Amino acid sequence: LTINNDRVEHYNSIILATGNSHLGHQLAKTIGHTISKLIRSSFEFKLNADDNSIFSHLDYGTDYLLPHLRLSFKVKLKGQKRPRVFKTEGAARLKVDSNGNIILGGYAALSLASLASLELQDAEYKGSLLVHYCPDHLGGKVEGMEQHLWQHRQDHSRDIAGGSFPIPLHHYVNYDEYDWETDSFKTITNEFIPPDLWQGLTEACGASPGSQWSKMSPKKVHNK
Repeated sequence: LTINNDRVEHYNSIILATGNSHLGHQLAKTIGHTISKLIRSSFEFKLNADDNSIFSHLDYGTDYLLPHLRLSFKVKLKGQKRPRVFKTEGAARLKVDSNGNIILGGYAALSLASLASLELQDAEYKGSLLVHYCPDHLGGKVEGMEQHLWQHRQDHSRDIAGGSFPIPLHHYVNYDEYDWETDSFKTITNEFIPPDLWQGLTEACGASPGSQWSKMSPKKVHNK
């Protein structure tokens, strides 16, 4: 490797990190490398909000935190009989942009975009995302969530179904911030599902605004 037309260094191998730079790609080509097809990665998702009451109560300009969710993207690859499922977990953020689009970003979304970048490109960036809003609770099983919601319906039949998500708050220990008064790291507490989103979810399952849990049938609870 000749450096500044002055010094020559000898290496068994080198790593060339080009990022999105075309100059880096050109340099790689000049020394004999072949550039593979470029693929978008680490991007946010634009969700389809057309005729979808789930997002009907979200406010423009509000950044909704989803402290821990699981995203699943299912795609059928060529030559394979069964579809492949890509999954990621972590925090995410939901917002309405200036054009009225519903944008899902944050660690979980960016990780999924990186993990399934090739498959997403082949699918023309269209598909279905499955979301579990609290995979670190109730064993992460959908069946456990259904049982919990049905039990909550029986124990709190007069409560408003769309009022708040009936799961204890999510607690996260921030190891970057230490509280010397309490001699411990700071604990951050958030709701698993923001009230605006939960209200939309319950209405999408058939619960009319202001209806009580007693009006929720087993089918409606299952749909949640």
